[in-house]
Amino acid sequence: MSLMNFLNLLTLCRLKFIIKHDFIGEGGVKLMVEVANQNDLDTMQNQFYKVFKNTDPFGELFHDSIEHRLILCPVKQYRLNKDQYHALLQATKAEGDTIFYITETELEDCFSIAEPHFIQPRSWQCSLQLSFDDYDDNWFYLENTIYSPNGKWGLMISHEDHAVLGGSKLFIDTFTQYYAEWSEGYDNFIKMWDENKKLYNLKYDWIDGFLKHVYR
Repeated sequence: MSLMNFLNLLTLCRLKFIIKHDFIGEGGVKLMVEVANQNDLDTMQNQFYKVFKNTDPFGELFHDSIEHRLILCPVKQYRLNKDQYHALLQATKAEGDTIFYITETELEDCFSIAEPHFIQPRSWQCSLQLSFDDYDDNWFYLENTIYSPNGKWGLMISHEDHAVLGGSKLFIDTFTQYYAEWSEGYDNFIKMWDENKKLYNLKYDWIDGFLKHVYR
């Protein structure tokens, strides 16, 4: 775990008593509800692994059945920006889903209830009525994944300011229709890691395999 992620975890521990776990809309409508029941987490895990093979946003993460993929870069730290979020809602509606899931997938056993005194990775069930402001107000300090409750699509956000999106042709076509800057993701990603190579004088052997996996 990087120093930055360690500091983020310390911050998360300090904030755990002030983090909003649920967002309730007008009339008591549940817009974003934290999931803390193991049976519900098991259901979420089953849908997650219909889309993803693992929780690594830098590797070969998608199953072959997820045929259409792209990179978003940059994102807003551990969150989507406003235009990306709205495009995701439109694509979710087009796919026929009425809710979506979010899970903090950076830690191991992210779909299990943690033992006392251990950090609990959080998961939520979200309404399509969840506004960007409410989504953005949540404290995301770990890599997280937004995904379909029916195992149709998923979006994994890394700690290095990129996200990977995969789904059906309809899903990706709808997303790109509403997010005009999607085509800049690849070039921004390459530019970011070229700068990282120069800055840190390191080799990043994973990039070629990752790009071949996403843009196969």
